[in-house]
Amino acid sequence: MLGLPDAVTACLFDMDGVITQTAKVHDAAWKEMFDAFLREWSSAHDQPFVPFDPVRDYDEYVDGKPRLAGTTSFLESRGIELPVGRMGGREPEEQRYR
Repeated sequence: MLGLPDAVTACLFDMDGVITQTAKVHDAAWKEMFDAFLREWSSAHDQPFVPFDPVRDYDEYVDGKPRLAGTTSFLESRGIELPVGRMGGREPEEQRYR
C-alpha cells in the first residue's frame, strides 16, 4: 500500500508539531516553570519579577534546544547563572536543575 518492502511490518512517523500544535503546549509548560522560578528568585534577590514571554523568550532561548541548553540559555539572558546540580547532591534547591 505504501510501496514499502514486504519485510517492513510497521512504520513510525514523527508528527510532533505537524498535526498537533505542540509548540503551544511546550511554551506554556516552560512559562509555568520559569515564572515560578523567577518569582522566587526575584524575591530572594530583591529584583523585579519579569515573566517568561512564551513567544519571544521561547523562540529565542528554548525552542529547538535540549532542555538543559534551553534552560541555561534563558537564565543567562536574564543574567542568572546557576551551577548544575548532581542527582542526590546536597546543593540548595535553586541550584538543582537538569
